[in-house]
Amino acid sequence: MRRGLLVLTAIATALALAPATSSAGEMKDSWLTTKAKMAMVKDDRVKARRVKVETQDGIVTLRGKVATVDEKSAAEEIARGIDGATSVSNALQVVPDDMRPAVDVKDASSRRRSRRASTRTIGSRKPASMCAWTTAW
Repeated sequence: MRRGLLVLTAIATALALAPATSSAGEMKDSWLTTKAKMAMVKDDRVKARRVKVETQDGIVTLRGKVATVDEKSAAEEIARGIDGATSVSNALQVVPDDMRPAVDVKDASSRRRSRRASTRTIGSRKPASMCAWTTAW
């Protein structure tokens, strides 16, 4: 936990030295992400390591798995309090701690199946989208 806090502090320092706004005067997405993550690290209601924060065009998106509905609400409240964030999309899943290992295993299995299916070809046939592209030549 201490190492993670040091890394986040280093990132925040590096971003603090860079201009926080673009030429149009809008807050940079990377700065908003850092501010949101740092606010979650400081708040005892949220386990920040469980929340992935992404920002695009000022819209802060929260992803990950939290233990309670209260933790999900707290994460959203913290993100909404970040100056410069235009809106917050809360995609956090509530997974109780005792169910987390089973859910993580199931998620990993789904990712593996998805990767295998996307790289698999049926016989020697090309996918239909590839055939349509190649016949145009």
